[in-house]
Amino acid sequence: MKRAANSCPEKTQQSSDGKPLSNRVSINTLKVIRHAVSQKALMLSLVNDKKLIVSPTSPTYPQESIIRDSFTGIISLFSQLNVSPHRLIYIAAGFMFQPQSALPYGGSKRNLGYLEYTGRDVDSLLWFLVSAAFKWYWRYRGREGIDFLTHSMNHTLLLHGNGEKDFLDEMVMKGMMKAGHVERSKSTVIPENLRFVPEKMHGNEFRDLFCSHHTISHTLESGEHKQIILTFGLTARSCSIRRMSFQPVWQ
Repeated sequence: MKRAANSCPEKTQQSSDGKPLSNRVSINTLKVIRHAVSQKALMLSLVNDKKLIVSPTSPTYPQESIIRDSFTGIISLFSQLNVSPHRLIYIAAGFMFQPQSALPYGGSKRNLGYLEYTGRDVDSLLWFLVSAAFKWYWRYRGREGIDFLTHSMNHTLLLHGNGEKDFLDEMVMKGMMKAGHVERSKSTVIPENLRFVPEKMHGNEFRDLFCSHHTISHTLESGEHKQIILTFGLTARSCSIRRMSFQPVWQ
């Protein structure tokens, strides 16, 4: 069964009399539970043009406009740097397109959310990253995907400012391959327009201006509740994944 961020088929358990037992949605071995709380209208916006945040918006604001404005906010954030925004988008995709990422990007190895992306250019890739998170939120009310998207974009900016060119070159290639924009079996050189360009500010100065440190967390349910915390360290090579038990926040 193939899962799309905006069209996840529902499978409701029933008792012998045909009445539904729960509102859980099965996605292979993953289970997604709808929030019982009311849904707030959210979008991505910039704080002082330097940091991406999740902020409330009008409940009557069109969903397509929420996606478009959030997309534009990311482009505006990345466009302030010397490097091409396309490079940063591929880096973010390299981090986000992996099984342990928050839904709707991650999932079981047989049903990875990011495999639903079929576009052929960078703009369509960013549109997918943004729209998938919001469509998942509107359907299931869980905002983990939106938070994961926000933190990933902020940390992509931060890691670029830290200047670890070789590591981020690897992430560019990883993002391009997982997006299907280059062949995995083919040796590829990073195009000139996607190559690293240093910033005038580095290290603490860059971090103080643009970002603060974040912890990216999301949940997977398979037998027992687990929390996967993906932390992008201030030094790119310190990225680590660790697991711990937790009490679920979705009821």
